[in-house]
Amino acid sequence: MNQSILDLREKMDTALSNVSTVAELDSFKVEYLGKKGSITALMKNMGALSPEEKKSFGKEVNDLKKYAEQAFAEKTASL
Repeated sequence: MNQSILDLREKMDTALSNVSTVAELDSFKVEYLGKKGSITALMKNMGALSPEEKKSFGKEVNDLKKYAEQAFAEKTASL
């Protein structure tokens, strides 16, 4: 897995574990899943990659996004 994706996942896990209010959860969603969020920024960087790299990098980014959405839903349910 790409190092930038791993770093972002670790940062995201840490941020989510520190969320204790609905307002903090909303901030998490904007920061990572929003239009100008970190995951979207990774997707925008794909233009500079070769077609082979795009395929694997795109899959990893999509997997990260699904993971973030699931973690967000679980945290929402627990609050």
